[in-house]
Amino acid sequence: MESKVREYVEELGKTRMYGIGIPYISSVTGTWIQEEDVRDAEYWGRQLRDTVQFEQGVKELLGEKENVVLEVGTGEVPRLDGVKVVQSLGSKGQSGLEGLMKALGKLWVAGIEVDWTAFYQDEKRHRVAIPTYAFDKKRYWIDPAPPTETKTPIVHYRTEQINNRPQLRNPYAAPANQVEKQVVDILESVLGIHPIGVTDKFGELGGDSLQGVTFASEMREKLGIHVDAIDLYESTTIREMVRKGIRCYDEEGTSPEFTTGDDRRVRAREASVRKSSDETMEEY
Repeated sequence: MESKVREYVEELGKTRMYGIGIPYISSVTGTWIQEEDVRDAEYWGRQLRDTVQFEQGVKELLGEKENVVLEVGTGEVPRLDGVKVVQSLGSKGQSGLEGLMKALGKLWVAGIEVDWTAFYQDEKRHRVAIPTYAFDKKRYWIDPAPPTETKTPIVHYRTEQINNRPQLRNPYAAPANQVEKQVVDILESVLGIHPIGVTDKFGELGGDSLQGVTFASEMREKLGIHVDAIDLYESTTIREMVRKGIRCYDEEGTSPEFTTGDDRRVRAREASVRKSSDETMEEY
């Protein structure tokens, strides 16, 4: 064997050597092939005679980031822990093309980028004639139903009010005057609860922040009374809110929320509430 290797090296030395095209693991060194080895005839002599450093080469290969191995040998796929090994020659009973296509698919699934333009460049497509659909020209449109005489339904409206007042610790107390009645009506409309008593509290009735803003806005718009948001959540009853609002009118003469502009309707409301408040204070 040594004599044959020598003859091979001498003949190879007469040949022009080219550089590395695709990097690969050398079976002589067990590491990546070097440019000087590729151009050295003695290296190729050792490649014929020396022991193949397969284990060392695999370890070197698996040290890279992408652990996907393509087997291009006899079809015997080695088992490597944590490494995806793809067989390129296919299994028994498969054609070479079928095995190659399956290998390509497995490589793509494993995350390897495929040059699909190069893959399809020699593909030739043919137009295939298929039979047309036989239209029977039958009408299947759904016509509207003929008009029928309709009678206007009689709708019976419930005139009684619902009673969905929650179970509270305090008993129901009806409004004692017109101002309390107006405030209760506004709150019942906002919360959707009936009846609401003047000793009930906004928070215990289940009112939330959005309903609180709506209630305060309705009080300003309809009665000209300013309600502080803190009063709604500090266990203040409806009656206490009315008394506080009336007291503000008595001390200040007008609501600070409605002192600007020329809104005659607001001033009329303030006068109406002030008149009602005088009557209410006499009752209190």
